[in-house]
Amino acid sequence: MLDLYRVGTPSIGEVWPRRFDFGRSSGGLGTGVYAFRDREAAEKNIENTSPDKELVVLRNALENPVQPGALSGTEALVKLSRYMALLAAETRNGKNSFADAMREADSLRASFGGIGREVGFGEGESLSVLAQRVLLDTPELRVRYDYDTEPFLRDFIQATKTAEQSLSGLSDPTGTQPINYLLYPEFDGVCPRDGAGGNTGKHGCVVFKERVDDCVGRETESFDEVPADVLNGCWSG
Repeated sequence: MLDLYRVGTPSIGEVWPRRFDFGRSSGGLGTGVYAFRDREAAEKNIENTSPDKELVVLRNALENPVQPGALSGTEALVKLSRYMALLAAETRNGKNSFADAMREADSLRASFGGIGREVGFGEGESLSVLAQRVLLDTPELRVRYDYDTEPFLRDFIQATKTAEQSLSGLSDPTGTQPINYLLYPEFDGVCPRDGAGGNTGKHGCVVFKERVDDCVGRETESFDEVPADVLNGCWSG
């Protein structure tokens, strides 16, 4: 069990695609409540950027999280989340399909754009290389997939298809990211270790929205605030 440390009232972040999409470089660890792994990091954040906010302790916030052990693994996982969001966007406009992506899973390449490259699938980074980095750095996922990137990518693509089919519209205030569908309920969040992003404002740790919804007994929406005493009553009571 992991306690987490939140700056200010817990709220639902990175709802997909209203908040998180392929153009966003952070927030790709999932939809839910974000917090710091360690107290010291939260206190430093308050001191440096949020002196008007209080430290909130979320007791037993995570029972079985995915815990990348190196920053490279965390950043590769976020990139894969972004590429899955890009894949969903391409399927909406007919430029791609989940069936094609599934068949080509281990040879997929994609780009977010830049000098000499267009946004989209076809050329760019190898998703297999990113997946390999995630598996190398993340023991919990290595138990599930060993070092085999193809089933990992296939499952991520299937999770993206499921997430897309679950949306009520592009402004859905309750939509959860594909990574939630990939990992939950076996894992209830993602919490990189210290040095791997769990104590940074860019990444941090996330308690999946599904765990929060189960606590409050309703489907939460984007930016919904959930009092810490309510969550602590569920998770440590």
